[in-house]
Amino acid sequence: MHRYATPVVEWLLPLAARCCLAICSAALASVAWAGDFPDHLTPLGAERAANADGSIPAWDGGIKEPPAGYQAGGDHIDPFADDAVLFTITAANYKQYEANLSEGQKKLFETYPDSFKMPVYQSRRAASYPEYIYEATKKNAERAKLANGGNGVEGTSVGFPFPMPTHGQEVMWNHNLRFITRDTVKLYSNAAVVQANGDYSIKKNVTQLLFYFHNQEYDADDLKNRFVKVIGKSLSGRDAGEGYLVHVPLDRTTEETDVWIYTPGTRVKKIANVGYDGTIHDGLVTHDQITMFNGPLDRYNWKLVGKKELYVPYNAYRLSSEQVKYDQIVQQAHPNPELTRYEKHRVWVVEANSRSDIKHIYKRRVFYLDEDSWTVMAQDIYDDRLEFWRYAELHAMNYYEVPAMLPSVEAHYDLQSRRYVIVGMTNEEDQPEFGVKLKESLFKPAGFKRFVERMR
Repeated sequence: MHRYATPVVEWLLPLAARCCLAICSAALASVAWAGDFPDHLTPLGAERAANADGSIPAWDGGIKEPPAGYQAGGDHIDPFADDAVLFTITAANYKQYEANLSEGQKKLFETYPDSFKMPVYQSRRAASYPEYIYEATKKNAERAKLANGGNGVEGTSVGFPFPMPTHGQEVMWNHNLRFITRDTVKLYSNAAVVQANGDYSIKKNVTQLLFYFHNQEYDADDLKNRFVKVIGKSLSGRDAGEGYLVHVPLDRTTEETDVWIYTPGTRVKKIANVGYDGTIHDGLVTHDQITMFNGPLDRYNWKLVGKKELYVPYNAYRLSSEQVKYDQIVQQAHPNPELTRYEKHRVWVVEANSRSDIKHIYKRRVFYLDEDSWTVMAQDIYDDRLEFWRYAELHAMNYYEVPAMLPSVEAHYDLQSRRYVIVGMTNEEDQPEFGVKLKESLFKPAGFKRFVERMR
């Protein structure tokens, strides 16, 4: 597949959820909830109560307003900067905590016993969203359904579609349709592919997005199978000057994802064959691994395992602080663990096993989704021999000016080659700008060409 088949949007990898979902059998047709929304659940379907020992607190609504001193467009102040490390998980003691670790986390301790560690902090259920998202999500329990064998969603155009899921497909739809912003965002971001010996180079991109889902201007009929349009340009690295334009449909099995590319000195060119296991970032990330997962999902059989308590990256404000430089984050083998923050949270667990009749380089994948944001926080990945291969994790934080739980960075590890890529670094850039005015004409081939040629 062409290396531009999926937009290389470093901060967007976690940010722009592309819509896709696996084929599900007629026997697993989704059924909307009938009756009042349960009182014991949050508006997004998470458990309100604390866990048994209180290490996961009761939900109190998350961050309700920006911290004192925050200025719009400025660095995100850490609301929990005074929290102290409760304990640190290392290669020497991780077996004491393995009931609350993913297989990938355990492999990191085993692969890098002298350097990888997980500082664990007080759990803060900081995720929060606009009130209209809460109200729409509760209504979706009664109206949203899987469509086209699980490859689409009908009955809604806003909110998380399945707050009380019964199938793995519904859980993954909640991730793919999670709330990012109500309309537009512009951002600069950086990525670093880190070799086994620690060598790396920084690659910078600028990206703008226009969302249709979650935009209150559109109802379900108005969407016309549109999800998001993405336009971007590489500003450094070997791809400097090159651009991409992507139109992502809601159901990608009934309509192709349209992709155009621009190379300096050439015309805008439309390309095909996007998605699945084509790769970017020197082969470390597949197209459907962008945003931790995006579709189509029809190469897998899906199983909803249930919930468990897991130590996951959370409230990762230090990793995006303008006081931290990229060379302080990027280290050999893994990002600097002194800048990370792990907390215990309840997660949904979904297994994906590749179908026997359709090949994918990932034979098996296990996804762990935060109950308060429906975000895939961690992913275990197995090769075609069912041997452990790769691990990915998303370091999340609340962009409280939106508000929405979005990534600080993502880290994708290849534990066989001992390489990794960290994507989404914005520390030395202007902060993402939400609600920027973008015209539809910008996302047409002619507008795309003008964007690439003028953007610096």
